[in-house]
Amino acid sequence: LHRLIRRQRQMCIRDRSGIVVVDNASSDGTPDVVASRFPEIRLERRPVNEGFARANNIGIDLLACDWVLTLNPDARLAPDWVEKLIACAAGRPRAGTLGGKLLRDTAEPGAAPVIDSLGIEIFRSRRVRDRGMGRTDSGDRRAPERVFGVCAAAALFRREMLDDVRVRGEVFPERFFAYYEDADLAWRAWRRGWEAWVVPGAVGWHRRGGSPVGARFSRFMTHRNRLWLIARNEPFSETLTALPELIAHEALIAARTIRYPYLVKASWA
Repeated sequence: LHRLIRRQRQMCIRDRSGIVVVDNASSDGTPDVVASRFPEIRLERRPVNEGFARANNIGIDLLACDWVLTLNPDARLAPDWVEKLIACAAGRPRAGTLGGKLLRDTAEPGAAPVIDSLGIEIFRSRRVRDRGMGRTDSGDRRAPERVFGVCAAAALFRREMLDDVRVRGEVFPERFFAYYEDADLAWRAWRRGWEAWVVPGAVGWHRRGGSPVGARFSRFMTHRNRLWLIARNEPFSETLTALPELIAHEALIAARTIRYPYLVKASWA
């Protein structure tokens, strides 16, 4: 945490920018560390875990700057990450979302770099995934790439875009709690004419992981939130144009309920 905050302190874009740590009722002593070692940082303590979406909305609303960086506690960035993203945004006034190349953060020394995310992509089946996830990084991607969206574990957002696409005051849909909230934001931004870009030269690392309980939670939330994502962002008439692909994908997902029966409840949540 100390290294993370020290690095982020160097990433402020303008004098009005700053760092906000939103603590979602953690039990590892994070609020005490922030309060004692970094008194200049705005600390927002939440009494209960209110979810990724709401926590980020709180942080966004507490800042008054032209660019907003969201960063997961399990993500870290190269020192020039923001600089390279801002350079990409120069001359692109509709670039509302920017991200870098996220690699899987592993403790194994000498392990080949594995891509965690090169942005978000969406298919005709309305399946959403992180581009390149799980592939070995060959380093062949260098130029900025236009994408559908960016993983919010480490993303830079133009304030003007965030304010333009809010729904009932929310940037991320708080009903989602966690998972696909960044895809929902990406879809709204795309419909409003905003662009999302990935800069492969801006490198970050994301640890992902969790317990078996966490795996069950993520399956439930991704299954449920994907259906909400479609319902919130796409008119039924447009869904009909991709009905064969959508039905085929839903059939595959339905088959998963044999192994994970609790997903039936997610379909009707």
